[in-house]
Amino acid sequence: MRVKGSAFRQVIDTWVELRGRAFADQALASLEGPAGEALRHGAVIASGMYAVGWYGALVREGAETSADPAAFAHEVGRRSTERDIGTLHRLLFRALSVETIVNQVPRLLGLYFEGGRGQVVVAAPGRIRLTFEAFHGFDEYLWRDLAGACEAMLAATGVFATKATVIEGGLADRAVVELTYSSTAP
Repeated sequence: MRVKGSAFRQVIDTWVELRGRAFADQALASLEGPAGEALRHGAVIASGMYAVGWYGALVREGAETSADPAAFAHEVGRRSTERDIGTLHRLLFRALSVETIVNQVPRLLGLYFEGGRGQVVVAAPGRIRLTFEAFHGFDEYLWRDLAGACEAMLAATGVFATKATVIEGGLADRAVVELTYSSTAP
């Protein structure tokens, strides 16, 4: 399984936004192995595809230096996706229905990942359940990051009180994520 290079940059930029430049610099300095070397030397390019293990090491490094690692990974996934969606895409997302966006999950995953499968198994008003399989190399932090990303995509459609929870699996290559939302403002 491989991850698009732009995802790495979004994580680092989100660290800066949430915790400051010193936090991001320290996390990158502490990141060991080929991922750390490549990121510190600018060898990860936005359009490239890289081993999910590299992305996992990056997400884990930031998460494990926070007070609540799983929550931090979730927040970074959400904020990174919000940043990535941008103004133009956000307008497009709002013009589409929740159902349309949800049915595009497999295609949207392909923008960031090579490998893995996503499927909508429940799509009811206020509740969506997604199954992800063959996400080889994923761990708890990457599932939390992905759940946060799903939450951000759902929120971009203009719904309220979005929440994504890993309800099954989420420690290896398979997970079930449940998204809840409200169509009316709180």
